[in-house]
Amino acid sequence: MSTVAGERVRAKPGRVLFVLDGWVDPEVLAEALTCAGLRVQDVDCITYKENPGSNPRPLIVAMGAKSANVLVWPWPGENDAMVRRGYFWPQRNGSPVMTTFLPTDSTFRTMPNKMLMQIDMARVREFLLGKLPYVDVPKARIARHPNDALLLFKQECVAFDIETTWGGTGLLCVGFYGNEMEYPLVFLRQNFDWCIPFLESDVPKVAHNGQFDTYFLKYKMPERQRVDIHLDHDTSVLHWAQYLELAGKQETGGEGAKTLKSGMTRKSLIFLASQHLNVRWWKYYTKDIQRMAELCGQDVFVTRKLLDIMMKDAEDEGVIPQYHDAMSRIPVLNTMQSRGLRVNNILRKNRVKALKKRQEQLQKESHAAAIAYIKTNEVERFAVVKQCKCCGGGVKAREQCWKCAGFEKKPGKKELVEKYGNDNPKWKKEDYESHVLGYCDTCEGFGSLTTYEFNPMSPKQMGDLLYNELEVPRSTLVKPAEIKADEDTIKRVLEWSSR
Repeated sequence: MSTVAGERVRAKPGRVLFVLDGWVDPEVLAEALTCAGLRVQDVDCITYKENPGSNPRPLIVAMGAKSANVLVWPWPGENDAMVRRGYFWPQRNGSPVMTTFLPTDSTFRTMPNKMLMQIDMARVREFLLGKLPYVDVPKARIARHPNDALLLFKQECVAFDIETTWGGTGLLCVGFYGNEMEYPLVFLRQNFDWCIPFLESDVPKVAHNGQFDTYFLKYKMPERQRVDIHLDHDTSVLHWAQYLELAGKQETGGEGAKTLKSGMTRKSLIFLASQHLNVRWWKYYTKDIQRMAELCGQDVFVTRKLLDIMMKDAEDEGVIPQYHDAMSRIPVLNTMQSRGLRVNNILRKNRVKALKKRQEQLQKESHAAAIAYIKTNEVERFAVVKQCKCCGGGVKAREQCWKCAGFEKKPGKKELVEKYGNDNPKWKKEDYESHVLGYCDTCEGFGSLTTYEFNPMSPKQMGDLLYNELEVPRSTLVKPAEIKADEDTIKRVLEWSSR
């Protein structure tokens, strides 16, 4: 039994099972299920903490990273559902598992979460209708003879991809696949010369993020192995032409140290496959050359299949002109990258120095402007109690301050007698101190001072001044961590406040 979807439902064999990371509002869940052609009352919903049972299901949908971690064992790599959403995984009892977001994660994030959620639910519908069959990726073969490259010349269009060492300093292998080939063909780095004639040929070629591959082969290879490739198609550019606003994920880093960076214009191959194909997750990076060769073969197979699907979508969307325009820029961008941008280093250093000087001046001016307001209005949130530097704050020292009495250092009895002007043989040093030394003038005998401090480069303090003290209307477009201001900005705010 479960109340995740807002109503109690009993698990039934043969129904789609949704496993959620937590409670979801029924209306939010119903909206997500609509994209899959389903209704809440037609599916079973449980949390990841509940037992899904052993009965086979037509499909189990894991909504959230925790659910995926329980159902897909072992869940590879990161626990982030964003990274591996949209894929179908085998489950221990034989039921396929599809991983996606928890609906609440996409409610207030239309781009990209909500759009990706809708895509994933549409994939669920296609899968249940039998319109999203599993595509078996053939295992790549390693080229063993120069004549193996002759097969590539017989293809109408060939996908190619390179794998490099971590850091991109050296070539590991080059993979190829055409639709008429039974398997991807991979050339290891020691046999790269065998595929150079094909790379220089006029046979149409497609790559994913081919700007990197073509740049590396033209400018980073040894002089005698450099190849200038004409790239006809690029699935990354093709996706950009269709979904300019849709974010993907960029994977970086080495084995055991992979990190993820969001990027609105970063479209990884694994990301595109999650939208257009039903293939097994294959991106298990390693330093083993043989495994990287297999991965390279899978990359080119998926790239070639994606081209046919995405070209039809681009034609339907009418974005082919934008696509061709972007493709024409790749050779120019590679040339710019190879030669770099000429910089007048002396002028750069002088301008950086001038900017730093101006920055320091603005900080001083903005600090003065803010502190003037804070002190005048005695804004308590910026008040700081500090120990008196004159007397030191001690109980006796603040009541008998020798600095305020005119001494350069703590006086002995002789100095006190001279200051008092009369030597009383019955008096001890303490007697002279009580008559000569008085309360500290700086702190008035309290031992501490209340002062005001403000740092214009601190987002927290700037937020306190603008929003809490001056009650400036908040902007939904500016995050607190981004709040900074110079002298003119603060002055304008103070003028606004005074009005």
